[in-house]
Amino acid sequence: MAFNGDLKYTEIALPPTTMDMFGPYSLFQRPDLHRQRKTALGPGLTGRALDGYTPHINETIGRSLQDWIAPSSIALLPDSGEDLL
Repeated sequence: MAFNGDLKYTEIALPPTTMDMFGPYSLFQRPDLHRQRKTALGPGLTGRALDGYTPHINETIGRSLQDWIAPSSIALLPDSGEDLL
């Protein structure tokens, strides 16, 4: 619910198709589940914990960049042999 400024609360909801897509245990439909997960995951997302992840993240990014395919040009249209302009 959200306070809308006129001393009344307005319920905010997503379209039914979106709710169907995310399922009955989505955080959109279950604010209590959101609170539980936020409480459980919070300690692992503090500054000191994140500092411990940084070297691993940097190492993983570095390895991935070394394995990245070198940039090259790709044809968006087949070459017809004639100038288009």
